[in-house]
Amino acid sequence: MSLTTTPVPNCLEKKLTFLGYEVMDLMLIFGTLSVLNFTLGAIDKSFVWVPTIFLAITLRSSKRGKPDKYLEHKIKFHVQPKNLSAFERTQVPVPPMWAGRSVWLR
Repeated sequence: MSLTTTPVPNCLEKKLTFLGYEVMDLMLIFGTLSVLNFTLGAIDKSFVWVPTIFLAITLRSSKRGKPDKYLEHKIKFHVQPKNLSAFERTQVPVPPMWAGRSVWLR
């Protein structure tokens, strides 16, 4: 009885890029382009393309030398709560002798 093996690529964590931008960056750029086109496209196309090109250039220059998925991790860091706990935050009943006093119970 022989062991069945399949070839596996060496680089499983390779980031997906197109024209030097990560996929999330492209989604942000094209999302901005579509929203601006929907809202300001009837006025003038320069109101649509100039901010989008500025965003693309800013993303390219600000992410130079940064690690993979830098933008996603930075947004996640600023959105998540500042103090993390392994337990649920529950209300601790205050004994009657402490009622009316300002006591911090942890």
